[in-house]
Amino acid sequence: MEVHHHTHTERPPAGRAGKKFTHYLWEFLMLFLAVFAGFLAENLREHIVEHRRAEQFARSLLGDLKADTAALKTAIDYGDKKIKAIDSFLLQADLGPDKWNGTLVYRYAGIAGRVRPFEHNSGTYEQMKTSGSLRYFRQELADLLNKYDVQAKKAAARENIGLKIIDLLNPFQVQIMDSRSLIQIQDGMIPTHPLVFRKADKETIAIWINYAAIVQSTQQRTLVEYNTMMIEANEIIQALQKEYHLN
Repeated sequence: MEVHHHTHTERPPAGRAGKKFTHYLWEFLMLFLAVFAGFLAENLREHIVEHRRAEQFARSLLGDLKADTAALKTAIDYGDKKIKAIDSFLLQADLGPDKWNGTLVYRYAGIAGRVRPFEHNSGTYEQMKTSGSLRYFRQELADLLNKYDVQAKKAAARENIGLKIIDLLNPFQVQIMDSRSLIQIQDGMIPTHPLVFRKADKETIAIWINYAAIVQSTQQRTLVEYNTMMIEANEIIQALQKEYHLN
């Protein structure tokens, strides 16, 4: 008679099973912490790198803006001088040729026909814009930079209108005055040629006055754009200096 032996699966003691579960849980936690710590370290490293890049861009932008404000001051001062010179020219023109002070007419008309364009330093901003590096800055600062760029374009557009008027005024003045004397007076020299007025009829003077008035009006509008740029540039300079502790 066959005897069947029943095999019984031995179960590990309850305490031993609990130890294995705890061991696996501990290994999982250690792995999770290692991955999380690596993530934090990489995130911190990227943050440090981006902050350094932002600071480098901030320094470069600060240099551009300081150059802009210096150039704007020169452009504003020159614009004011030009507006006052045209005022003086118009006073002379209204007197009539018989009462003109030739030297003053030459001087003020010459200033009216001269230009000193403002050159905007946009290299760093354009680099940041095309490379997507504006994201390194806080949104408020990026908004200020974008606003300043728009204002710079408005100033350039207004300036271009003024240049077109000058392109009409100067050929007209060449028909009236001696360019050699005009240049000498503008350069602060004593003219060595007669201060002639080849055309001085009422129609010519009326057109001359109109050209000068348009140049003056355009220059006044350009100064408005320059002054707005100056305010916005100084605002960004202060923001950069505060944010990145720059001088």
